[in-house]
Amino acid sequence: MSGWTPAKVEMPDEDIEVVIHTADDDVATGFVDAGVWRFTNAARVLVPVLHWQHLPEPPEEGAK
Repeated sequence: MSGWTPAKVEMPDEDIEVVIHTADDDVATGFVDAGVWRFTNAARVLVPVLHWQHLPEPPEEGAK
């Protein structure tokens, strides 16, 4: 899983939106708030987050 960080090894900085991979094989965006994983809509993630990675950079102006 290139680019993925195991959540047991390292957590992202608080309130930084990242891509998450959960124990039920869901891939979504979310963030950590006071040590609690939340989806981007602020709903609590109820299954363990296994891995996370930073969002990709947006495309450059004029990229096809």
